[in-house]
Amino acid sequence: MESSKTDEKKIEEQQAAAQDGSAKAEEKKDSKAEREKKKAERLAARQQKGQADQQEWKKDPNDPCASKFGDCELNRSQSNPDERYARKYTEVHELNETHAGQEVLIRGRLHSSRAAGKKLVFIVIRERFATVQAILAVNEPEVSPGMAEYTRRIPKESIIEVKAKVVLPEKPIEGCSQKVELSITEIWTINKSAPILPF
Repeated sequence: MESSKTDEKKIEEQQAAAQDGSAKAEEKKDSKAEREKKKAERLAARQQKGQADQQEWKKDPNDPCASKFGDCELNRSQSNPDERYARKYTEVHELNETHAGQEVLIRGRLHSSRAAGKKLVFIVIRERFATVQAILAVNEPEVSPGMAEYTRRIPKESIIEVKAKVVLPEKPIEGCSQKVELSITEIWTINKSAPILPF
């Protein structure tokens, strides 16, 4: 008699535990779905903010340096071939002390950018595994505040083209593979990346 009561009690406990476990599993599913929904909302908000930042600012056509920066038009290979192949690019990994004082043309990805106030922007340009630091300092009429503002707003991972003078820095650059620095005189965005990447 007692054994049947203990058996019944055990069965009831097992059923209660099973119900409790399924309730917990349902709660877990709901909380996971809720977390995923909030994550998607935060991503959408960040993307909208990034796009709004890009749309708010417009290049001033009266800027004294308007011809030295901006977004390049799509190249449909319809331009003069002599002009197209006349441009000589220096690869980032080739930059060294022997280039000091020379003006070079670099094309690569915007690895990172950091503004120090409204008159100074530091960027790192990456090409394959090589990186180089470049500085854009407002120095009118060569470099305007609008040029600095444009540079600050270029999304990371965009493909950019930079005309710059190679400078030997006073202190060694720790975060880049190349130990020289570029002083930017022109900056163009060839292909703009999405403001916020989806991960």
